[in-house]
Amino acid sequence: MRTCIISGGMIEPDFAFPYLQKQQFDIILAADRGLEFCYHYQIMPTYILGDFDSLSPKILNYYKENHVAPIREFNPMKDNTDTDIAFQQAIVLGSSEITILGATGGRLDHFLSIVQNLKTAWEKKIPAYIVDSRNLITIPVETSFEIRKEEQFGKYVSFFPLEKEVASITLEGFAYPLDHHYLPNTSGGLCVSNEIVEETAHVAQAGCIVFFYKVAAAVVEPVADKRIAGCLKGMAQGGMLYLKLMGYCVMLIFLTIALTVASSGFIY
Repeated sequence: MRTCIISGGMIEPDFAFPYLQKQQFDIILAADRGLEFCYHYQIMPTYILGDFDSLSPKILNYYKENHVAPIREFNPMKDNTDTDIAFQQAIVLGSSEITILGATGGRLDHFLSIVQNLKTAWEKKIPAYIVDSRNLITIPVETSFEIRKEEQFGKYVSFFPLEKEVASITLEGFAYPLDHHYLPNTSGGLCVSNEIVEETAHVAQAGCIVFFYKVAAAVVEPVADKRIAGCLKGMAQGGMLYLKLMGYCVMLIFLTIALTVASSGFIY
């Protein structure tokens, strides 16, 4: 039974709505403000959960009045995030796979909390994924697996130790292969931005968080924070202004020389 949790982080409708239509999940859990996305795109959740402190009362009342789905409302003074509550519900319902939309693009503390949810699923041998238009993040439950290049999510693949270290990781069919390599959590960028170069890549590991990155453009203009793109644009405009000022200065220097020569009557 495949479950999708729609969380209250940043959701890109142009990606999320077609993704939901294509995946055809068995269960959809709307967590707090994730219900807003469901409301605007007429998605019928199976369960609605959260304290709803970040959701418009109008939207919540619509679902209460129309009895669309069971609603579990919690006190905001609680020990769990709304996404965590939805995640635990997905496990109780017997989910064989869990996907989370709306986990990225907001507060980093919430994102890291959801990464911990991935670990909970990993311990229970349940495949779980954080997905947005540029990233697919998972902790593989298998110690060895294959990735077909034509089916992979995006262009780049990165690996990070889940805990202190990965005693042995082997990567075959990648641009940067490894053979039973020891990977500590202080390895820096050793396993960041790898690429699959053969039809099928092979991975053998134990305890890695895997990031699949969809496009290189995310480095220039990530969905999570478009302020970076704004800064780059501002820097470019500033650079152009600087060049124009330098050009004007050079013109003034030549003009000054010309006027000086003309006034002195000096002939070359």
